[in-house]
Parts: sequence; structure tokens; C-alpha cells
Amino acid sequence: MLKYKALYLEQATEDVYNIIKGELPLGFELLTLKGNREEERRALLGKADFLLVATVKVDDALLDLAPKVKLIQHQGVGYDNIDVAAAWRRGIPVALTPEGTTVGVAEHTILLILAVYKHLPRAHNSLRRGEWLQFPLRPHSFELQGKTLGLVGMGRIGREVAKRALPFGCR
Repeated sequence: MLKYKALYLEQATEDVYNIIKGELPLGFELLTLKGNREEERRALLGKADFLLVATVKVDDALLDLAPKVKLIQHQGVGYDNIDVAAAWRRGIPVALTPEGTTVGVAEHTILLILAVYKHLPRAHNSLRRGEWLQFPLRPHSFELQGKTLGLVGMGRIGREVAKRALPFGCR
């Protein structure tokens, strides 16, 4: 059976690599970095059929080292670190994964709202010092119940934030 090689251009933990391996189609092998050395990345580029990218810059110089690449898959949105024109000149499509972060970003947004409303950093730091701020935080803490949440834009993330805010009693 034909084996395609997908190179994950980032250094990550084995747990992350295992998640990616679990999502690869049959016939694909994941090439991973053991360290974050440019020499190691360069050596693996010549073997890669596909590139999985998060933050590493993909430009002409990198693509010169990857003659077999058939697709560049960015694990998020935006082309900030990918020279799309350089890929286009080589006939290499560039794909995005916009839905991959939608729920996580929406949940993180709710987390940050709660952290601000409940003064989480101050409460956490005082607890680590052995202090319990049961009463000092009350006049300065807020509840989401009954608040109107203002969202700038109702794209995929904005809609997911709104959906998660509703059970807290937000408008």
C-alpha cells in the first residue's frame, strides 16, 4: 500500500503527535521533529508529501527543500506564515482548518470573561499564599446572569460564544 509522508513542521509532545496520527487517513505516515533544530526540519522536508503547519514560516527557501510536497495544510486560519504565491507557483494548494479552533476559542472566550468577572488571578495568587478572599472580592466580582454580552461579529466563533453564554443567563 502506498505510504504518503505528512511532515508536522512544529516540534510538539508525543501526546500531540499521537492525536495527529489518529486523524491521518490510511496509507499516511507522520514525520515528526525530535528537536526544534532547523537541520532536522530541512532533512525531513525532502521526504514529505504533505506539510502540516501551525507557526513555522513556509516560504520559497523552505519549499525548495520540499520537492515532493502536494499540499500545505495549515492547522488554523490565516496565511500569515505561508507564502501562498510561492506555493501557487509550484502548483501546491494551501488549505486552512477554520472549524478546528471554533469551539476551543469560544470556550476560551467564556473562560476569560469569567476570569475577569471573578478576579481569578488575584484570587488564585492569594490562595497560593494561604489567604482566602471570601469577602474582599465580593464587592468587585460580577455574575454573568442578566448581563448583556456584546459580541463584535457573529461569525462562527461569535455564534459559538453566544451559544455558550446563554446557559449563564446572558442576553
